[in-house]
Amino acid sequence: MNWLRSFVNRSPRQALVAGKILFLAGSILVLAAVFARAGAANAVPAFLAWLVPQGPAGFIVAALLVLAGMTLILLAEKAGKGRR
Repeated sequence: MNWLRSFVNRSPRQALVAGKILFLAGSILVLAAVFARAGAANAVPAFLAWLVPQGPAGFIVAALLVLAGMTLILLAEKAGKGRR
């Protein structure tokens, strides 16, 4: 965990961007899974169907991406406020 805090303290702006990317990726996966489960799978191209989480393991990975992104965003905002 120290490597994460040192990364955030060295460059809070980059950590904020990385956190937002992780959060967005996890959110997109969760929304894609919800739409796929609702029967809108025909709207998703066939070559992207392997990206949609369909089981518990996929949902766990998507949730972990969201949580990691949120954690990184909060740490970066805290470090950014400390520099001002």
